Amino acid sequence: MKIIILHDADARIEYLDVADHLIGSDIEEFLTRQGFSVNNITWLVTSADHIPVVYHKYDIDRKTGEATHTQREAELKDLTIHGQLLALQHREQDELKAALRKYGTEVDGGFEVHFEGEQPIVAGYLFDEPRDI
Repeated sequence: MKIIILHDADARIEYLDVADHLIGSDIEEFLTRQGFSVNNITWLVTSADHIPVVYHKYDIDRKTGEATHTQREAELKDLTIHGQLLALQHREQDELKAALRKYGTEVDGGFEVHFEGEQPIVAGYLFDEPRDI
């Protein structure tokens, strides 16, 4: 059984994977025995190994002044540190590609973004497979 715990005070999430026979019939009693204060948490029980998570970002576009809303989907799962790093790298690469496509100028197999002032020029080239440039 999987128990997802949201700590109300500090917006921290814990994911417990517990053998069913350890819980018994009262989940709150089990959580209390494990040191959780059931008055300060919200909990959810699931049998799923992967919990879908949708991340929303609301902002204002600096150029147009219009409200923007982007979203990405991920999964809450038992990741290793290496897995978390890879997931972060892929997400950052996807966000960079999306920004280059949105704000960049298309050039020879890629996109360039030129900033005003002393800001650097950013360029990205879109390949099917990762490679050193």
